[in-house]
This record gives sequence, structure tokens and C-alpha cells, in this order.
Amino acid sequence: MPKVVDTLAERYVKMEDQGVEAGAIPLVDALVVYLGANRKKSLPLKGRILTEKFGEGDDEEVVKSAGTESGFTVYDFSTTDNRGRPIKVRQVPATFPMEHLRGRPFVKVEHPEHLWLFSRKHDGNGNPEFEVVPSAEHKRIIEEYFLRKLRAGRNQASLLKQVVGGG
Repeated sequence: MPKVVDTLAERYVKMEDQGVEAGAIPLVDALVVYLGANRKKSLPLKGRILTEKFGEGDDEEVVKSAGTESGFTVYDFSTTDNRGRPIKVRQVPATFPMEHLRGRPFVKVEHPEHLWLFSRKHDGNGNPEFEVVPSAEHKRIIEEYFLRKLRAGRNQASLLKQVVGGG
């Protein structure tokens, strides 16, 4: 079995006391749970995780690197196959600690920008369409990434207000 090395996530776990380095995109481990009612929900998002293989056989090592802007990743939250049969392997198990998510479709997501986009999606009534559930190991990294995104958005809004003449 090849050994998987998540170099950036290891780097950020070691850097937790310093916080996430500005401008860098770490790989993370989180579940995204679909809260809506569409049984055939899928969502393409720009960007993907690059993986490279080094070595052969038992010495083979798969190295994941940060996300790239090229390409797309399609996340499929379908709860039934083309024949209408339930897809159980992609549903939150009945033993999951967060009861409100049990039985709902989920996907595993490693790209923090995709997690950010999922966290911002709402349905037509303003209800969240997805819930991001980070792993305990990467929760702080994801929170810091989200905070950086919020700060950047506020700074851009402030700058726009100044440039357009509102401040």
C-alpha cells in the first residue's frame, strides 16, 4: 500500500502556534454535508488538488500539494443512483455525534477554498445549503483560513468604499 504524505497539512499542523501563513493554501480534512432536498445534487468548483507519485512498489509515495486554480472538482451529493436505488455509502452514519446530520449526503473535501465556498452557499430562502464539519486535527487551520477570507473581504469592501468616494 503506498504511503500518502500530505506535506502542507503536516507543515501547518507543526505551525499551529504561529497560525496559518498568509497567502498559503494548506490541505485540510473536512466533511461537507448537504442540507438540501435535491436527491441529485452535484456542484463543480474551480480548482483541484494536485497529487504526484514518486518511487515504485512498496517505496511509492503519493504527495499531495496545495490546490490549483486550473481544472474543476465535481462534488456529488446524490442520494440515489440512476435507477433510483439509495446510495448509502455517502450518507452520514446513524452513529455520527451531530444528530441533525445523520442520514444526509456528504463528501470529503481537502481544498480549503472549496470549504469556504460551501460554507457561503444558501438556498433561495436564505438557509445554509451545506454544513462544513472539519476534522479535529484541522479545525483550527480551517477556522484561521475562514477568518483570513473574512478579513480580506472587509478590507476590500473598505478600500472600494474609499475609492468610489464613500469614505
